[in-house]
Amino acid sequence: MDGPTFPVETDLERLAAIVRSTDDAIVSKSLDGVIRSWNPAAERMFGYTAEEIIGRSIYTLVPPDLHDEESQILARISAGEHVTHYETSRVRKDGRRIDISLTISPIRNTRGELIGASAIKRDITRQRELEAQLRQTQKMEALGQLAGGIAHDFNNILTIIQGFASFLTRALPPGAQGHEDVQGIARATERASGLTEQLLAFSRQQSLKAEVFDLSPVVAETAALVERLLGEHIEVKVQLADAPAWVHADRGQISQVIINMALNARDAMPAGGTLTLGTFVDPVARQVVLSVRDTGSGMDAATRSRLFEPFFTTKPRGQGTGLGLATAYGIVTKSGGHIEVDTEPGAGSVFRVVLPARRPTPVTPSPAPSLEDLRGGETVLVVDDEPELVRLVARILHSYGYSVITAAGPGAAMVAFGERTSRIDLLLTDVVMPGTTGPVLAERLRGVDPDLVVMFMSGYSEESLPPSINGRKAPLLTKPFTPDGLARAVRSVLDRNAAERVPRTGSPV
Repeated sequence: MDGPTFPVETDLERLAAIVRSTDDAIVSKSLDGVIRSWNPAAERMFGYTAEEIIGRSIYTLVPPDLHDEESQILARISAGEHVTHYETSRVRKDGRRIDISLTISPIRNTRGELIGASAIKRDITRQRELEAQLRQTQKMEALGQLAGGIAHDFNNILTIIQGFASFLTRALPPGAQGHEDVQGIARATERASGLTEQLLAFSRQQSLKAEVFDLSPVVAETAALVERLLGEHIEVKVQLADAPAWVHADRGQISQVIINMALNARDAMPAGGTLTLGTFVDPVARQVVLSVRDTGSGMDAATRSRLFEPFFTTKPRGQGTGLGLATAYGIVTKSGGHIEVDTEPGAGSVFRVVLPARRPTPVTPSPAPSLEDLRGGETVLVVDDEPELVRLVARILHSYGYSVITAAGPGAAMVAFGERTSRIDLLLTDVVMPGTTGPVLAERLRGVDPDLVVMFMSGYSEESLPPSINGRKAPLLTKPFTPDGLARAVRSVLDRNAAERVPRTGSPV
């Protein structure tokens, strides 16, 4: 049986069909740059029909700043050279600039004479955008790791400052010379601790937990930071609700939303203006509104429609990440809210963060244990690669009656544990240390003594810990901490372990 027959076509017809069907723009031009042919893909890429563009100069598609580059390419083609996989930019009919990769080859007639050039052009704009996004993401990840490392080290230092300042406060009677100065040191370390929390939030190494709080004081506190960030050319005003604006969210995240929106408003007011931060409580709709209003340039509908897209920015290339408002949007929606935007060109912008109103649950504070209740006689192995912090923790625990063995790192801890002459009741270890980690050290020591109680301390968060140590979750003491905070944490862990301990016979202790 004979197979199907196909119409006979010439090589020229076959080539023309390929040129028409390809996704790459194929353009031919004379040696002086006049366009001679234009395939359908070129129409789609540049927006010109063949009737509109054939006979016009190739410079119609070349941005003015690249005219010299195009002249050099024409000169190379006239000399018989090939240009392969050259990346540059071109301009569409609608004025939009696109990135292209092109390959240009000389065209010769049957006598071998050079009569023009053919160019195959591929639009790589999206590829470039994805590459830029990848580089930006990698940069942000690197910055996050750097920020987390700085915050961890800084929290060690703050713990030391806070601890020794506390010793001085106890040693100086009220009214004594220097007492107020030491109190100032303590207040400064508390403010610095807030900065490290922001660094850890940025690096995603902080456990962000929602709580019910009054939004208005958070707005007022953040406004002071925003005022320093924006500069003197922008006036910052605060208008707060008369009634408490209770919401259920994460304080640090909401503060970050305010900062991101304020920085976005700053860019809209390069010549100066006014930024107004406010809160409003709608008891009927049971909503709390955080408003961020600026007197800047405003936005058109096209920009407004893409505001919360990741990596979208109206700033020049290299001057904006396009992540600020996208991050704010993610935080707000995660908190059960939404963002409304009112803006017009030349009329400024108003961002309204709408969150569900929450009623605070009354909490009856339990009486704080007395200093005597915090005392203990157990033996604690303290491990940290920061010698001053080890010395501080040992001094604090000694003052509460504990026996303390110190180790400046995991290796020293293994040696100390092996040389112990009595039972060690608690391992108090840093999480991130050179050589090995606190969790790995805990697993090794629990392998020798399964009853060893473990507590971690870290400038990072609980998220940096494994799910369990030998099947059991270990508590975390977050740096910086005060002497009383350390004593309460240690006493609580030891008492809870004693209450939960069951002997191997199965009967309670």
